[in-house]
Amino acid sequence: MVAISKISIVVPVYNVEKYLKGCLDSILNQTYQNFELILVDDGSKDSSGEICESYAESDRRIKVFHNKNAGVSASRNFGIEKASCDWLCFVDSDDVVHPKMLEYMVQGIKDCNAKVCVCRNTAGDIPDANFFANKPYNISKVTFTEDILFDDEYFSYKTEDGVWLVRSMLIQKTIALKYPMEVGRIYEDNAIALQWLYEAKEIAFIDTELYFYLQNPQSIMHQPLTHKTADCLWALEEQIKFAKEVGYNKFLELIYENYLVTSVYMAKRFSDENNDKKFSKTILKKASKIRKEYNIKTKIEKSLKLQRDIKDMQHPKIKKLKKKIKSLLDILKGNRQI
Repeated sequence: MVAISKISIVVPVYNVEKYLKGCLDSILNQTYQNFELILVDDGSKDSSGEICESYAESDRRIKVFHNKNAGVSASRNFGIEKASCDWLCFVDSDDVVHPKMLEYMVQGIKDCNAKVCVCRNTAGDIPDANFFANKPYNISKVTFTEDILFDDEYFSYKTEDGVWLVRSMLIQKTIALKYPMEVGRIYEDNAIALQWLYEAKEIAFIDTELYFYLQNPQSIMHQPLTHKTADCLWALEEQIKFAKEVGYNKFLELIYENYLVTSVYMAKRFSDENNDKKFSKTILKKASKIRKEYNIKTKIEKSLKLQRDIKDMQHPKIKKLKKKIKSLLDILKGNRQI
């Protein structure tokens, strides 16, 4: 049986003075109290750092570190290094958690003899009373396989759920140390979650919404379009790399389709919204190389069409020439009049 007692909760903090107290209060009000709380202030310019210190003064379990701004991945990695416990839980500083989240996760680890426990999350502008109401302990033991990634009952790749993020997860520290997050990236959760779940093999799955994700308009995910936004493509490529390495060929096709869809979408946005045609071409050029780099063979019609679309977007003059040739052929065949 997996042994678990004390937990290190890591919270990266950056310019969240409006939400931080709500987050910290929800953690301190857990029914499971055997934890240390590591607050990593990532160079906040508002009063977030002072709020962290004021909470630490009243609770010895809280440790505060003030670093130069390096991003959420660097803060999480730093928190992992400073953690004194064998188990880790990650909470974003503008979110809140259900009072029984840790209690249920600890019980789930024990009941399933697992190395990681995940729960469902919900999102919105503000949690209502129903979120904090008493909720059932619905636990399932899941063995991580390729088929699980197509199972909507748990954490299908086709659905948006918190299990694809490091939040709403309790995990053995050794796994997080083995697969650290890449510093300077966003969407790092999407890049690393697969590796963590695959390494754990046996997963305790709580089919209950115990984590509330605030849709904060000031968060990095809601900021204007920048080159950093294209990290979503980097995260998808990391998933492609993972699927290729472990031989998940069916899943590889699905990620590849997602990668192509996202590439076309991002290329159009950078071209139309930012008038950054150079970066748009860079995205398309990379997308056209992915199939060869990872030797991807797909029969999905949507992916095949997207491959053609990307070539046409890269070479618009050739596309126009093809249309003219087709038009002339139609005329010669008598399908069209001059």
